[in-house]
Amino acid sequence: MDDIKKAVIKSSKISFYRRFMNNIKLNRDTKLSITISIAIILCILAYAFLPFNEMSFIYNEF
Repeated sequence: MDDIKKAVIKSSKISFYRRFMNNIKLNRDTKLSITISIAIILCILAYAFLPFNEMSFIYNEF
């Protein structure tokens, strides 16, 4: 049952994003740049707040 709830929540989030992007009256390139910008921001936030213990060798090089 929990898997079904998670799938419904995930699909509703995706459909919300699609509805949001379809309602914005912008051309395709602008929508693509907004999507890429959001993805980059999420990657930066994940890198900043998630512990990456296996990447400690980067700091030991310097």
